[in-house]
Amino acid sequence: TDTPSGGGTVSGDSFAAAGDWGSGRNNLWQSVVSAMEKLKPSVVLVPGDMSYTNVAGFKKVTDAIKKFGAKIYGANGNHDGGGYATLFDGYSNSVVNVGEMSIMLLDTEKGSASVTFANANLSKMTGKKIVVFHKPVFTSPSDHGQDEGKIGALIPEFEKAGVKLVIQAHNHNMQLLDFGPTKPKYVVAGSGGEGLYKLKGKHAQSVFQNDKDFGFLYGKVVNSVIQCKFISNTGATLHSFNA
Repeated sequence: TDTPSGGGTVSGDSFAAAGDWGSGRNNLWQSVVSAMEKLKPSVVLVPGDMSYTNVAGFKKVTDAIKKFGAKIYGANGNHDGGGYATLFDGYSNSVVNVGEMSIMLLDTEKGSASVTFANANLSKMTGKKIVVFHKPVFTSPSDHGQDEGKIGALIPEFEKAGVKLVIQAHNHNMQLLDFGPTKPKYVVAGSGGEGLYKLKGKHAQSVFQNDKDFGFLYGKVVNSVIQCKFISNTGATLHSFNA
């Protein structure tokens, strides 16, 4: 078929997304998963850096997520490696279709391969296009800079393909960057439980940023619009927007 494979097709209309969990080091992930569970997302997206230790350190997270019925999809991060893919229903580089959403998972540890994969498959995706990867191409100043994953060549390709939302992590905080109505919304959701990183300034296109709360991004397709919210691990809505 013309549709890229790897993640397959899943029924549903919603997702939750968070990276940088640190589940091999602490139990802060439990409150994040509990807050996710209340919203019953169809799928959970993990933009990298699972446990900071080993596969067993993250399996307790994927087990807890699968208990409330969500499928789980991951994008490789710089603290991940061999074996993590076995915990997921799909892993980078691949595409999963979830209801009206088509979600591409990329690996910023293999930048050139991800650029090649994306260039070959972005145009084949249908529906509301979302791209997920670890190292951000856009971020406010924090511990990590922009485009450490060397996939910046894809920025104009995302726009050309009509991508609605790009979900990133690596900086352990939450951010939304808005470049205008014809371009994707760029999110950083590195707030899954590993120690938070201070924000050291504000990107010119930043409309929301938070370095105080653990939490996640939640999105649901309503009337063909992806309605998104940053949710803290207490369940509080921190910021809402449409993509």
